[in-house]
Amino acid sequence: MDVTEKIGQPVSLLRMPRVIERTGKSRGAIYADIAEGTFPAPVKIGARAVAWPSNAIDSWIEGVMQGCPHDAVDRLLTDTPSVGGLLIVQA
Repeated sequence: MDVTEKIGQPVSLLRMPRVIERTGKSRGAIYADIAEGTFPAPVKIGARAVAWPSNAIDSWIEGVMQGCPHDAVDRLLTDTPSVGGLLIVQA
């Protein structure tokens, strides 16, 4: 299975500065929301490095833009299938 986003672009891994830029959230708010289960958790990409699959962040942004309550965004994140640890957003 090809790991692609809805628009057919390859899934990329986003580091914290890019996640902050895309979401408008602060670093502390991102980690607080991860702890609450309302924001996608990062994947480990090295001994001391993490990143977020771009499609997980896109799904979160889409849920927020649609006015989804936190529990609906959480369901969207947990119901999204994954391949090799990367979340797949299906069209």
